Amino acid sequence: MSSRRLAAFLLLGVLMSGGSVHASVIDDFQVGPTTVTADSSDSNVSDNQTGLDPTHVLEEQRSVTVQGSMTSGSVEAEVDTSGNGTLIYRSNDPVFDNSYDGRLLLTYLPGNRFTTYDLPTLVDGDLVGLDVLSADFGNAVSSIEGSLFISTSSTGSHSVPFTLSASTTPYTLLFSLDDFTDAGLDLSETFNMTFDFGGLPDFGGLPSETTFTLGHISSTAIPEPASLATMALFGGMLLTRRSRRQRSA
Repeated sequence: MSSRRLAAFLLLGVLMSGGSVHASVIDDFQVGPTTVTADSSDSNVSDNQTGLDPTHVLEEQRSVTVQGSMTSGSVEAEVDTSGNGTLIYRSNDPVFDNSYDGRLLLTYLPGNRFTTYDLPTLVDGDLVGLDVLSADFGNAVSSIEGSLFISTSSTGSHSVPFTLSASTTPYTLLFSLDDFTDAGLDLSETFNMTFDFGGLPDFGGLPSETTFTLGHISSTAIPEPASLATMALFGGMLLTRRSRRQRSA
């Protein structure tokens, strides 16, 4: 069982056992309104924001980057702080040099060789959730690929791929930081953490009709008194019960 599936399994167990779940905010998009636009005159545009309210953005810093090599039109990312706070990526009729050429990067903890961050002490738990409120890629495209990328000062970097599926119903993408420590990273010396939508060469970029809306990004911990054994027991009981119901149906 993968660490991500195990984390989800244990989370299910603690909810059934009556345990509590604590979350800490990485970004709720309720501060730092901005619109970042890439077009034919500038294909790589960033807004590196600092001094943001740390109760809303991890370590007061957020970098929003939009990329796309195009002959006309534009792509943009907007942090909308009204309401519950969202980040919206939208296409404005871009004509890309390649059929899939858009990209969005959200970077937190933008450190350098002299500034690193102890990521495990900054987030409450090792399960990171990214809320997707809606996504549409046009032309019958059902999903696009992206990655969560973490780099460190002396133990290298690692990325974990994810799939952003077209949907009008909200859902949450889950990432386990264990995937990064298992790959040998020392997260106490983290440079940065980047959510990369469509940027890796094998993933091909974002289609020209892409629009999606993100909600909160947060980390989750499952504290005592719910032990791992209790979580596994109740999660297993629920799955067994559902399996029996399906067989009897």
